[in-house]
Amino acid sequence: MAGRRARQLGTGGNTMQATYFSRLLQFLRDDLQVGSADLALALKHPEHQSNLPIILWQYGAISAEQLERIFDWLERTPPEAR
Repeated sequence: MAGRRARQLGTGGNTMQATYFSRLLQFLRDDLQVGSADLALALKHPEHQSNLPIILWQYGAISAEQLERIFDWLERTPPEAR
């Protein structure tokens, strides 16, 4: 289940998807209070565009509960916002 949800993140260079990725980053910073240093570290990972929540969780930057909140956000976000 986590892999399916994580694959929803890829931006592929599309402007609409890039906007969605920016909204995800804003959600991580504002709602989940993920630190800038943690985000910067995760964004250096080669697979960050498709697996950012999993990477953050693996690095210990977010809890399992926060990971689930991210997946909930992904499912709630309307396709046009992606």
